[in-house]
Amino acid sequence: MLSGLSRQLFLSCVQDFINQLLSMETVITQARSLKAKFSVPEDDSGEAADELKKFVSSLLEEPEVVVTGAGQGLAGSIIHRLFISAQRVEVWKAVRVSGKE
Repeated sequence: MLSGLSRQLFLSCVQDFINQLLSMETVITQARSLKAKFSVPEDDSGEAADELKKFVSSLLEEPEVVVTGAGQGLAGSIIHRLFISAQRVEVWKAVRVSGKE
């Protein structure tokens, strides 16, 4: 049986391990979500696909990311579409809350 101090140390190590697993799960989930949102068709293996892969990698690794082409570029147009979609959801929620469906 473990002594009191050994038990506390063991539990602390287990808790640290669990926290690391949760952090890894969060990063994996974020990566999958970004890859889905910024995906290109499988048959498109050109420059656009490479640009989006680099963009997604940068989003995961850097605190700030340059959007090449701004709103006119491929990544920018996807971001714009995501904002429009999010705004529609918020409007829909507001309408539902106010009871004016």
